[in-house]
Amino acid sequence: MPPQICISVAAQLKSLIVLALIGSLLTPSVLAQKSVFSEKSELLVLDANRLLTVALPKKINTLDGAQLAVELDGYDVSLFASVEGVKLSLQLTTPIAEGSHELNVLVFLPNGEIETLLAQSFNAQPLPADSPDWALNSTLATNYRVDEKEEADFAEIRKLSGRGAVSASVYQQAGGWELSADMDALYDSVSQNNPDNDEWALPSYYLSAIYPGESVNSKLAMGNIRLQRDDLLFSAYQRRGVEAGVSDLDNRFDVQFFGLKAEPTAGYHGNQVLPAKSQEQVTGATARVAVLDQYLQLSTGYLNGETALGGAGVSTVGGNALEYGGDSWNLALDSQFMRNSIWLHVEYAQSEFDSDGIGVGENATKDDAAQALLQLSSEGDFGSGVFDFWSGVLQHQKVGADFFSLGNLSLPGDRALNRLLFKGARGGLGFEVSWSDEENNTDNDPTLPTQTLNRVGSDINYTPMWLNPENPVWQLLGNPSLAARYYRTRQDQPGEQAEVYGFDLDNTTDETGLTLSFARNTFNWSVQYQLIDRDDRSREVYLGEYLAYVPPSDSENHLTGVQLGWFPSQRFSLNASVQWNKQIELDSGNRYRRRNFSIGGYSQVIPDEVSVMVNYNYGKNTSDLTDNLFVDEDFQSQFVNGQVTWSARKSKGIHPGINLYLKGSYGLQDNQAYSQTTEQWSALLGAEVFWDTGARR
Repeated sequence: MPPQICISVAAQLKSLIVLALIGSLLTPSVLAQKSVFSEKSELLVLDANRLLTVALPKKINTLDGAQLAVELDGYDVSLFASVEGVKLSLQLTTPIAEGSHELNVLVFLPNGEIETLLAQSFNAQPLPADSPDWALNSTLATNYRVDEKEEADFAEIRKLSGRGAVSASVYQQAGGWELSADMDALYDSVSQNNPDNDEWALPSYYLSAIYPGESVNSKLAMGNIRLQRDDLLFSAYQRRGVEAGVSDLDNRFDVQFFGLKAEPTAGYHGNQVLPAKSQEQVTGATARVAVLDQYLQLSTGYLNGETALGGAGVSTVGGNALEYGGDSWNLALDSQFMRNSIWLHVEYAQSEFDSDGIGVGENATKDDAAQALLQLSSEGDFGSGVFDFWSGVLQHQKVGADFFSLGNLSLPGDRALNRLLFKGARGGLGFEVSWSDEENNTDNDPTLPTQTLNRVGSDINYTPMWLNPENPVWQLLGNPSLAARYYRTRQDQPGEQAEVYGFDLDNTTDETGLTLSFARNTFNWSVQYQLIDRDDRSREVYLGEYLAYVPPSDSENHLTGVQLGWFPSQRFSLNASVQWNKQIELDSGNRYRRRNFSIGGYSQVIPDEVSVMVNYNYGKNTSDLTDNLFVDEDFQSQFVNGQVTWSARKSKGIHPGINLYLKGSYGLQDNQAYSQTTEQWSALLGAEVFWDTGARR
């Protein structure tokens, strides 16, 4: 056993007192999370974990009553020292300041004498700059089509083609800043999505610099900017541009300013930041402040810009896409009570927007939108009661017909919505009940029909927890679970509006579904059934003697499916499914049938070296029509594709991995109703080179 250091009670008390004084040795710059180390010598080393290791000139035997004392710059730090043989270790609780320091090791002998064992001067210097975290993942593949049928079908596709992807990220701390960069790039020599023949694409890149201060974080960034909001103004909004923001460490406020390209892009050429033309840019800001902690939080946003994307802008004038835009803003209040059991969200938004083309049609129109949302849950003081958990949401939303936001183009306009949702679970039973009611023509425009949509239903899933999984029945079938759903949707408009607007709307749809699933460690299978029953009570509409509207037929749609998955080992897996669909038009008696069968498997023939993948799909569509003027459908199709891969080399560090593969596909389409058959196949030989490397501090 190594000798232990004997320290007197007085020495321990002294060490505790002077521990607070050691802070006077530390400079503010060194108090940051950066460590420091000393000039290395044969006697003394201070590593990045603040462990000072000292080589003593001789071994000290404390068993005979000798006591060891360690002083750093005159302060007793013996409490934090340990000795083993001739090695003394001193664990510093805080970084040591740069500059010159004195270390003394003394031995108090039983006869009262004091021996100076070590008197060492050393200089502490900063650690070298941290090496960056970085990662590189890439795959570059090329293949050659060795044969095909029919040649005409492949006339526009190169025999030699390639695809690839590159993903890279870097993180570095420098001068108090946290710098990061992320990039994803794609390569496809035969892509049909690049009209300008750009084989490379840059779907995403992001550069950021964050300065974490004592109370506030500052941020600058450029690239694919994501605005993390889901409200009337923004929803999953991402564009390429720049942003700047500040936020406090206690999450009490944050402010963000941004300038973005109006339209999404995956290009790597041209202006990657903020375009110079105002018709192609969007600017704005968001802010949030906690006035009374979680009890009252205010948030707001502003957005201004023009674009030619989507909306009414798909129309053209003189061959040019219409430009539309304007500005919009919102103000929201959030409040949480009873430890998040109650959440209240109230929001108002307004826009002045030209949605039919700037300089075309009507001028910009002002309109607004509002919503209120109340959520109750078992998360906080309410408790779960008889449930394991539960939550309920009540929402009211009204969006004017002329309200638009470039950050939320998916928001339906001219709609008033009321919605109620309640879900919970107890044991193996989970459920969700929902109700919603929608109505358009919020401004009661006499030139527009007023339509309502009501939807109510429930989803229930049950997994019996009391079953013994070792029972022979469940060993054979798997552990069961049941999912059921029922929804009723009702659409309507006042009957007197039918002749005014040229159509009628009055129908009800019932949707019923049932899924029975079984699962074990090595397999799973399920049986599904769904019935969609549509009852249409709308009537024919005549405009004079002209039949303007014919009601659709009542119908039943039966969907049945069986799915099987088998994976006895990591080397082999098999998936199969069968689907049947029968649709009946009750008024006419027409029947339509769809059948589909698919099976796919994967196997590692030689573990980690040779693998095989095969998929097969068969489909058949038929119809039985009561009107002899139409030809009954009789169409079937078959598709097969497979691939054999040889992992010739594994990726390790900067050394790439290499895969060689042979793959092929076959397709047959047989339209027996019109005696038309089409057959096509191809075979390709290729190679894939990939890297997966990086460095961590």
